Order: sequence, then structure tokens, then C-alpha cells
Amino acid sequence: MNSSTPRRANQKLCSSRAAFVLLALALVVVTSAAAQPSAIDTKLAVQYFQELKQTSDRDGGRMWGLPLYGPIMFVDPGGGSVVANQADREGKLVAQDGVFIGKLPKEMNASNTATDWAGVHWTMVMWPVSDFRQPRERLLLHECFHRLQKQLGLPARDAVNAHLDELNGRIWIQMEWRALERALRTSGSAQRDAVADALLFRSYRRSLFPAAAQNEIALELNEGLAEYTGVRLSSADLQETVVRADLILRQARNNPTFARSFAYVSGPAYGALLDLAGGPGACA
Repeated sequence: MNSSTPRRANQKLCSSRAAFVLLALALVVVTSAAAQPSAIDTKLAVQYFQELKQTSDRDGGRMWGLPLYGPIMFVDPGGGSVVANQADREGKLVAQDGVFIGKLPKEMNASNTATDWAGVHWTMVMWPVSDFRQPRERLLLHECFHRLQKQLGLPARDAVNAHLDELNGRIWIQMEWRALERALRTSGSAQRDAVADALLFRSYRRSLFPAAAQNEIALELNEGLAEYTGVRLSSADLQETVVRADLILRQARNNPTFARSFAYVSGPAYGALLDLAGGPGACA
């Protein structure tokens, strides 16, 4: 017998084993990939859309004259997967399990915002969202306001408020917030005096920094109104809104920076006080 015959047989056996191992590994990879859950749970998405619509319907468009619920899409920031509550106008989304699924183009970044895509002006919210309804709907309603604000004559404007991280900026905005806390906890003449103090501290702070009033107002009309909308409509009633606005004020002192976060703090407080007074923005 040729001495090379066993060697060739052994080589064939090794090759067969290697091929088998590679095939097995490929099957493991495919099976694992198939077993992985979707980036966005469509059943949860359906539930969250339905609950948000209930909240919007309860408001009935009273807050802004328009329903908050509209085109919304959840987006996975990792892979760009989309689950939306309605179809787009370019056929990029496919109906499945009561929602519409697809994928963002690579040039679009996932974020919490209002955006135009596939012929629709959307509220975009990154997945996952909170398991708890109230914080989840606060965020969703905040972003729904951004989708509507141009129609409301309040186009989005961002502004730098770096002065609020300077010593006098931090001192006087916290003085304003402490006065707002007192206003939310009192009534009658005591409440009016506290509101007057808040406005005085606000005015004095703005006198210390050029363009402070213009820049602060720009962010308050953008993020302040959006956050007030989210807090107000995710609350059971006005009294709960007041309690939550007060809590936001008290927690804000721990923020490392106020330059952008201040509007998320002041907005719910002033909105709740206007509602208590029955003024513009008051809701049933």
C-alpha cells in the first residue's frame, strides 16, 4: 500500500470535520440571530400609542387648540428601527401588528424631537421609553408639543444661556425658583406677593447680563412650554400638576448646569400658576 494513502484519507477526514464545524457554527449564529427579540417591542408600542391617545383625547385640544396626539414614531438609536403609529406618504413603512415598521436612512440621527421624513411631520422619540406611564407620557407630550409649535406660531428657537452658570446667574435664578415654590404652596395675597418676588428676581438677574432676557425667553417658549405641556397633561388634575412643578423646582438646585435645563424647571411652575389663576393656558 502507498504510504501516502492513509495521509490523504486523514486529510479528507480533517477537511470533513472542519466543514462540519463551520456549518454547525453558522447554524448557531443564524439560530441566535433569529432568537434575538426585535429592538422595539411592537406590542408595547401599540399599548403606549393607545394610552397616549387616551390622554390626548381627555384634553380634547383645550390646551393649545389642537390635539397633541398625531404622527409618532419610536426609533431604536442603535440600529435605526422604526415603529410608527401611522403610515408614511412614501411607502417606506410596512403595516405589522397594528403599527407601521421600517428603518431610518443612515443619514438621519435618532433623537427626541420633531422631524420631517417620508412626507410626514413626526414626533420622534428614542426607544426604550419609561415603563411607567406618567414619566413616559410627560416625555411624549413634550415632544408632541414640538411637532405642533410652528402651527401655534411658536417656531422652535434655541439659545445659549451660559450666564446662568455664572455665580450671579445661579444665585438669582435660584432666588426666582424659591419664590415660585412659595407661590405654588400658598394662595391669595401671599401667593401674589411670592409671584411678584419671582418676577423681581427674574428682572434683576436679566439686568446683569446683556441679551439675557432675549435668550432666556427664547428657550422658555421652546422647552419651557413643551415641558409644561408634558407635566400638565400627564397629571391627573391641576393639583397634581402643582405638586409636580414644586418638586421639579426643589430638585433643580442639584443640577450641575442651568444653561439649558432652567427652562424645563421654570416652564411647569409658571404654567401651573397661570392655570391656578385661570389665565392663558388654563385647562379643565
